[in-house]
Amino acid sequence: MTEQRRGPGPWTLLAIVICFYYIFYSFFGVTPKYWMKVAKMKGMAFSYHSTVGGMLLAMMIVFALGWHKRLREKSTRPRIWGGWFTAESAITLPSGICTAVVIFTTVYLYTLGKVVVAMIIMRGSLLVIGRLVDIVLQAQGIRRQEVYWQSTAAVSFGLTAVVSLLYFSWTTGKGIFAVPGVVPTMVLYVGAYAVRQYIMALYKEKNKGESYDMVAFFGAEQYWAFMSTLLFATVVFGAVALGWQNPQAKVAFEAFRSTDGVAVLSCLPYGLIAFVSVFIFMFEAGSATFNVAINRFTSLMAGFTATLVAHVWLKQRWLRDPEEIAFGILVFGFLFLFWAAFRRKSEDAKARAASPAPS
Repeated sequence: MTEQRRGPGPWTLLAIVICFYYIFYSFFGVTPKYWMKVAKMKGMAFSYHSTVGGMLLAMMIVFALGWHKRLREKSTRPRIWGGWFTAESAITLPSGICTAVVIFTTVYLYTLGKVVVAMIIMRGSLLVIGRLVDIVLQAQGIRRQEVYWQSTAAVSFGLTAVVSLLYFSWTTGKGIFAVPGVVPTMVLYVGAYAVRQYIMALYKEKNKGESYDMVAFFGAEQYWAFMSTLLFATVVFGAVALGWQNPQAKVAFEAFRSTDGVAVLSCLPYGLIAFVSVFIFMFEAGSATFNVAINRFTSLMAGFTATLVAHVWLKQRWLRDPEEIAFGILVFGFLFLFWAAFRRKSEDAKARAASPAPS
């Protein structure tokens, strides 16, 4: 008699993970608004506390599970730089640096405007970035999968949502793009994420089957993100201590000198978001397109929830009409991305059924 499988199936586990991802992201989305409105903390000071809280928790888990050395131990490729690093370090190091930039700029964008509006800009931009990465990989002959028209439509909606917000700020002098600091922060975020997404896609395409270990890649990436952040903070804080008068750097340095333990603890969910996000990307039963879509759609809806809570609880102003329209456009774009994901899953299943069974 065959023993029946017990426990939740993969799709049930995915639903549970998505729920936690949504809860963590929603909670963290409200956190900057609370500290800035109630505790009167400056945006750069909160960005410092969130980076500390998120990275410390992430690194504690990475070191406890040994993920930071997993890629090095599994590597069969030649050592580089005098034998100190594996060949994979050539991609995990720049990916980690880009991750550090993404971690900090994400939070800083949250402090500059409504969370869901920042989320519209980030998620809309990422739809475009994902398509550009596909184009580059196809031009290099690395990726050969057909790109469905539904994916292209999703990119068009994402670009329209971002451009509509940019046009609104340009013509009225209002909105998130009119806030000082948003444009350079957004440029850093998009640039760093584009490089990181290309590196992750490159690693996945070149490490098929048993050699593909996203946990090992994630551990190494987080290690380099932590080390690069530590180095950058040391340089900046050292410069401020020696007399550098940059206003934002001085705010971050003062936050460092008077670190608020409660603020750091309130930002721990930011570290958990990184782990839950990776497990969604790694979900084996879903296609890459589906995993990306469900990850980013969930974070977008969490941003909407955080904005709603901040509006009701902290009396933050609700979305302007153009911002609501941009949100609706982006949600519509994600529907097309899910359509592409399910089409990919259906055609992959047909291809497997048509292939001859191994003898």
